[in-house]
Amino acid sequence: MAEKFIDNIISKVFSMKTMTSGLVIFLLGIGAATFIESKYGIQAAKILIYNATWFTILLVFLSLNMISNIFVYRMYKREKMAIFSFHIAFLLIMLGAGVTRQFSFEGVMVIKEGETSDFIYTADPHLLVKVQNKKTGKSKVIGKKHYLSEVTHGFGNYFSDELEFENKDISIEYVNFQSKRVDSFQINKKFKNSVVLDIVTEGRKSHYIGENDQLLVGNVLLGFEKKYKNNGILLKNQEEKIFVKSNYTITYNPPMYSLKNILSENTVDSIMKGFIPMPDSLIFEIPINKWTELNEGTRYEINNSSQFVVKNIFFNAKKALISSGNENRDTDYLTVKLNDGKTSKNVTLQGGMGKTSTPKTISMNGLEYQLEYGSIRRPIPFKVTCRDFQLENYPGTESPSSFASEVTIIDTVEKKKINKRIFMNHVLDFKGYRFFQSSYTLDDLKTPLINEEGTILSVNHDFWGTNITYLGYLLMAIGMILSIIAPVGRFRDLNKKLRKIKQKNPLKSLLLFVVLSSLGTTIYAQDHHENDGHNHKNDNKIVRGETFHVISEEHADELATLPVQSFDGRIVPIHTVCDQLLRKTYRKNVLEHKSKTYNAVQSIFSMYLYTEYWEKQNTIYIPSVLQKRLKLDKYESYRSISQIDKEGNPIFKWEDQYKKAFQTPESNRNEFDKKIIKLHEKFQVTTMIFRGVFLRVNPIKNDANNRWIDNSELQNIHFKLMDFNSLKIYLDKNLDSLNEDDKIALNNQILIDSLKLNEYSEFLTRNPILYNTNQYLLSLKPSDGINNSNESSRLLAELKKEQRKVAGNIIPSEKMLDLEVQYNRWEVFKKTYQAYGLIGFLMLIIFFIQIFVTEKNILLKVFDYTRKVLFVFLIGVFAFHASGLVIRWLVSGHVPWSNGYEAVVFIAWVTMLAGFLFSRKNAVVIAGTAVLASLMIFVTELNLLDPEITPLQPVLKSYWLMIHVAVITGSYGFLGLACILGFLNLTLYICRTQKTANSITTNITELTYISEMTMTIGVFMLTIGTFLGGIWANESWGRYWGWDPKETWALVSVLVYATILHLRFIPALKSKFVFNLVAFWGYSAILFTFFGVNFVLVGLHSYAQGDGLGDIPNWIWITAILFLGYSILAYFRNRSYLNSKSI
Repeated sequence: MAEKFIDNIISKVFSMKTMTSGLVIFLLGIGAATFIESKYGIQAAKILIYNATWFTILLVFLSLNMISNIFVYRMYKREKMAIFSFHIAFLLIMLGAGVTRQFSFEGVMVIKEGETSDFIYTADPHLLVKVQNKKTGKSKVIGKKHYLSEVTHGFGNYFSDELEFENKDISIEYVNFQSKRVDSFQINKKFKNSVVLDIVTEGRKSHYIGENDQLLVGNVLLGFEKKYKNNGILLKNQEEKIFVKSNYTITYNPPMYSLKNILSENTVDSIMKGFIPMPDSLIFEIPINKWTELNEGTRYEINNSSQFVVKNIFFNAKKALISSGNENRDTDYLTVKLNDGKTSKNVTLQGGMGKTSTPKTISMNGLEYQLEYGSIRRPIPFKVTCRDFQLENYPGTESPSSFASEVTIIDTVEKKKINKRIFMNHVLDFKGYRFFQSSYTLDDLKTPLINEEGTILSVNHDFWGTNITYLGYLLMAIGMILSIIAPVGRFRDLNKKLRKIKQKNPLKSLLLFVVLSSLGTTIYAQDHHENDGHNHKNDNKIVRGETFHVISEEHADELATLPVQSFDGRIVPIHTVCDQLLRKTYRKNVLEHKSKTYNAVQSIFSMYLYTEYWEKQNTIYIPSVLQKRLKLDKYESYRSISQIDKEGNPIFKWEDQYKKAFQTPESNRNEFDKKIIKLHEKFQVTTMIFRGVFLRVNPIKNDANNRWIDNSELQNIHFKLMDFNSLKIYLDKNLDSLNEDDKIALNNQILIDSLKLNEYSEFLTRNPILYNTNQYLLSLKPSDGINNSNESSRLLAELKKEQRKVAGNIIPSEKMLDLEVQYNRWEVFKKTYQAYGLIGFLMLIIFFIQIFVTEKNILLKVFDYTRKVLFVFLIGVFAFHASGLVIRWLVSGHVPWSNGYEAVVFIAWVTMLAGFLFSRKNAVVIAGTAVLASLMIFVTELNLLDPEITPLQPVLKSYWLMIHVAVITGSYGFLGLACILGFLNLTLYICRTQKTANSITTNITELTYISEMTMTIGVFMLTIGTFLGGIWANESWGRYWGWDPKETWALVSVLVYATILHLRFIPALKSKFVFNLVAFWGYSAILFTFFGVNFVLVGLHSYAQGDGLGDIPNWIWITAILFLGYSILAYFRNRSYLNSKSI
């Protein structure tokens, strides 16, 4: 009896139902961990989830359950080899993860050029304690890893590290932890007689010091209400005045604002610019060892070297650590209690995860203790020398294109040296250590004599864990391939069932007929003339600020291919830049003005050439939220959203609101904050258009970074020349009336300016292209209003010729520039989603009509014919979609799935591919696929994703981009097809009645089998893509798994679909209705993996540039509620049908 009871318990514990429950807990746990990480940091996620005991127990349970299922279902048999491979692979991956967790470590190695290192800084935070008896010279060190977070203060942070030293039991016990704090202060009337000083040292760095605090200024200690045994500077507060005393020589000058009361304005200006030194008569000295009042805002110099300024004095204030609101910056503070059995002291340590620790030393009962918290040094068994660090930027920018390190491995044990090159995605392996190029340090311009350039290498030591896991990945991939091609298996079984249904319904195909001419794009009437914006009674007259001109369409076509350097370094046709600028400000790629339309090139150049006119025109789109709040129209002018400052420059009208919104953490910004930031961006972009900053068409000859400039450089030189001449005239006229100081100041300024103008003159001589550009632009804006298009065309051709002469090595070919212009004009993906949507929607309508119409032979023939015609047209749209991807690939120089916009467009294409592959199983498949693909591309038109082609980040310059991203995003297409088929089946459940039961039930069965087949392919691709991503991560970042939100949610998605595919083993959940319901809702995991992680959470893959956990738009919640209601309706309709059938 007892034996039977135990067997019963074991069978329930190690059952498919229990295992499915375990998988659900696992995926919910790791999903929740990503939110915890985004809100409270990775350490909180590790404490609560990833490193928690319950999580380890769950993983062990899942592994044991997997082993049990292997024997229960006899997976070791030959015909089940594919499934057997899956389960063994899972166990190997779990084993590899366990080895990695228990025995591996990682960190970073920082090496300056020409220097050598034999240690790394640990990635995980450690508490390091060193105790020493200075009399005996004996010492002992302990270091232990501790994850800490504020949210787990009361239950997850506690630790007590112990060590024994010279017969003393010493303990270090957790007291408190503060995360991501900045050194600041609080002002309160309660803090009477309490003062905080804001002291600025070299490098313009502010330091807040309170009473009994100290600060190192250069090599000199400065203390506030704190005395020193040796030399130092003392400050004290006396009757709300700050006094200073020191045995060092301290000199100071009057504040700059007060110099204007002593010297002439020109002299003060020359002093501020550094042209002349401060007169000796204005340098004062503080008496040594005598209390002297300290002046706020005055610069003090110690022994003619180090300097400091008391910037602000805050009364009724106390120092405090304030939360920064950003999990990725600032410092953690750990407070521990040090106890030796007799005495205890609380010690606060500064450091944190990934931060170099700041040691703190205290003495207690004859022993000296040094405590550190953060990344600590870990020695490695060999040395690494950085011989050279190489950095390449994209042309004309400071954005890195690639960086590499030339290093030498010095192995003193084996007595050998090895020279290697490490660069992004190319690692160095040596004795179980892997070195990855992760970052770098650059020279500081403030210290030109010190070489600070160097490399930062990620270092990982995990040979066994990585290779065991890789073996699991390989077995998993083999098992997936076998499960599809094996003669016996679920996939083949589903295919057989579909064939049987087809044999019973040989003509079960759909009809539709679509007039594709309705898909034609709107052709904007562009009956333009060269003088479109003025009174035609006097065509050639130009009234400044009242009229405008546009270049002809023919010349705009010639101008469209003019190469220009974008702000991210790409050389693109100017059409691309104009198109982007107009979309950002006007939200369209054509400008409608006075009942006429102008293309992007015509519009932007007219705005640049006739700024005073266009400043008054309504060309800036205003978001609806701002329209109501700021009482603005849908379109406003530049002048209506700007105002003139004291210096006569236009500034944003709501600058204060913008600054407040920008300083608000992204997670706390409301809709107004987001839109006011967007409007400010439109204001800046419009300003750039008016100033011609976008016209970077002038390549600088022999420039090391291939920099291109706009013609404002020429204007700046012209203005400088005018200033120089004015200064000379002023000096000649007033020479006798000037005092000696003013003469010196002005002569020095003239000397400096003349040297600079000589440099400018040489610069213009070397770069005649600036004159070419200037002449061409003048030809577009003739003073008499008559535009000579032939002359403009000639000058444009000369400018293009000069560009290729100077920078032909980086300028794309004419064919490639023209191809990019055509790509911009075609709007491939916009037309594609319109075509997919219309065709798919009409197909679905006809499908549902057909269900309720009595079949007739004549209709069947019409259906079959129209289906074939429509299918051909849909193939054409699909090919057009593919052509857009290919053109984008050619234009960008990299695969078209490297960012969010490209990924969605590619996913839509793969979704259509999946639809075509399964369209023969049931014709409605391609209809649903077309609608889904249309919705996917439609999302890219909502300004959520930036369609701009940008250069790749160095980490993405890898063949893994083509493989990993293609596979994983491709899986979204197949899983999306399963989703839309699930939704179609829910609709069929709602529509099913006793009269239509046979037809609808047959369709439900067909679509359910197809859905499971596409889901199987999708989850296989998703799993393989996730594992390939782990391999890429190992090549780029030094570890194959790090619980980054993107990779975590990819795993969540895998587990979601693995659970769905295993529901058929649970009797209560194996119905077709349940499968279709979860097939539909399961895609929400994919949507969150792609959009949620990119825009809500923060991680290595995030496209968001904020703090994460941004607001989820209301329309998403509304849509989810509507779909939930739809699902509930389908459930009750299905239950009603089943009940009526059983009666």
